Amino acid sequence: MSTDEVIALMRGPSADEELGCIASRRFELDNEGVVEVRLKRPRSDGGDFRCDYEISGLGRPVTSHACGVDSMQAVCLALLSIATDLYSSPEWKEGRVRWLGMPDLGFGCPPGNEARGP
Repeated sequence: MSTDEVIALMRGPSADEELGCIASRRFELDNEGVVEVRLKRPRSDGGDFRCDYEISGLGRPVTSHACGVDSMQAVCLALLSIATDLYSSPEWKEGRVRWLGMPDLGFGCPPGNEARGP
């Protein structure tokens, strides 16, 4: 895969193109497949806020959310949950998931995990 192809793959669709999606990122899977993360717009959920997210392309699709006392906390906790889901996946632990050719997926590391790869 050429550098231009990798960059185009990582850019993915514009967040504006996806209904309710405020951010997205694509990762290489074994230099052939794609893992995609979509972060949805936080919304009020009673007195708190909820931020949904989706991860596709791993062995199992992930649809989950994080809640916070305000929209900022909900987004921050959703990003931490995404990082935990990715860094604890068998695919990442086996060194098969990369972002811009590197095992560090750009989310920071949850406590107890290291972006190590093979």
